[in-house]
Amino acid sequence: MSKRGGVIKVTSHLRDKDVADRQKLIKGWRQEKLANTRVLVAGAGALGNEIVKNLIMLGIGKIYIVDFDTVVEANLNRCIFLRKADAKVNAYKAEALAKRAKEADPYGYIDIVPINKEIGVREDMINYTDDIYRNIDLIFSGVDNIVARVHLNIAAVYHRIPLIDGGMTPEIASVRDVIPPYTSCFGEELNKSAWDIFYQRASCSGKIFIDPFKAPSLATTTSIAAGLMVHEALKIIFGIEDFKKFGKWKTPLGEPLAGKRLILNVSLNKSIVYEIPKRNDCPICGMGVESYAPQVHVREETQ
Repeated sequence: MSKRGGVIKVTSHLRDKDVADRQKLIKGWRQEKLANTRVLVAGAGALGNEIVKNLIMLGIGKIYIVDFDTVVEANLNRCIFLRKADAKVNAYKAEALAKRAKEADPYGYIDIVPINKEIGVREDMINYTDDIYRNIDLIFSGVDNIVARVHLNIAAVYHRIPLIDGGMTPEIASVRDVIPPYTSCFGEELNKSAWDIFYQRASCSGKIFIDPFKAPSLATTTSIAAGLMVHEALKIIFGIEDFKKFGKWKTPLGEPLAGKRLILNVSLNKSIVYEIPKRNDCPICGMGVESYAPQVHVREETQ
């Protein structure tokens, strides 16, 4: 029903009551697909806060947040969900982020689970054999060190779960998609010196070595990097089934950066995309854990 002369349409009024209405207007959009998707966000700092913000706005059904660190005041100008009260009591970042993100959930159905653990190899850490990887569809790497990145990449390759890695400086936002076993992984990007750093910083106990140097960071490029990462996730979520069946990406948002990295320099107003070729000698996806990986990743359904 509708009337002319400035009276609003009843249909338009009803559509305004649907939280996801505007994104549903995108041709090929499947909101139910997002509601049934489960993801892991590694890192509850600046990048993790922005990633989770985007995920809850889109309506992703379940979000695991993994971080062992606690809130300090220096986090607050880049972490939208963290508060001074959290820094005062040294609250766990994952718990504080999960609590505030749930309060901002516009759908009411999103399940957000904080996990106060490190990414590593010990049994008390989130290691690549952890059961959590059997219950997720996609991994976001929002960590700030090479050791955690490598361990996340090993888990992604082992379980054949798509991984989206992001990073930023005050001038640059970067994002990379790893889609095992079809693309190269993070291992192909690391040269010998980078691997040396990994082995030096990952002690025999598996505990991550925290560099006392603090990198400069801005909320602006953090937000850009997270936006790019979650946009890539949408491409993968909507298109991975057809890609596995037909070898082609067909999504309402275009093709993902499968095996490629995008670098956006906001100071120079330039961007580049380059491909990272798959190598048989990669210690992760070449002759490493790939040989032990399950042939097909099947997410376990839980009640």
